[in-house]
Amino acid sequence: MKEETKQNFKSWYIAFIKSFLWIVVGILLTLSYINVGNVESPSDIIKIEDLEIWDEKVCIIGDYYFARVTDTKSMDPVMDGDSVLIVKKMENISEVQIGDIISFNTSTRFVVHRVIRKYPDYLETKGDNNIYMDSYQVTNNMINSLVVGILY
Repeated sequence: MKEETKQNFKSWYIAFIKSFLWIVVGILLTLSYINVGNVESPSDIIKIEDLEIWDEKVCIIGDYYFARVTDTKSMDPVMDGDSVLIVKKMENISEVQIGDIISFNTSTRFVVHRVIRKYPDYLETKGDNNIYMDSYQVTNNMINSLVVGILY
């Protein structure tokens, strides 16, 4: 009877260890898809020579325009619905760096998120307040603009 109890305990223990290891592997795989840690800073787009002061007003010289966003909470605390974005028209992902905030179109919506990974043919993005990165790959035909400033 004692030998049977030892054998049952050993079988249970092995099953427990296997289950525990699968849970650890699952957690590690999940964490590999979550952007944990520091968020990369955007690249410097507006150069000092693009700025001029006229009658106590700061002017940005170049092809920049203003945009507003819908408050979806995905980019909190960086931007909210009341934020005004200064954006620059973009047409090629080669101009974008990891950490930049871009606007782009998916098949169903307009998105403003941060670039977290860059590949030769596409970008991966994520809202700063989202747990997971976006499920789509941003290609040249999807990109609209690069956020170069946020007014609060």
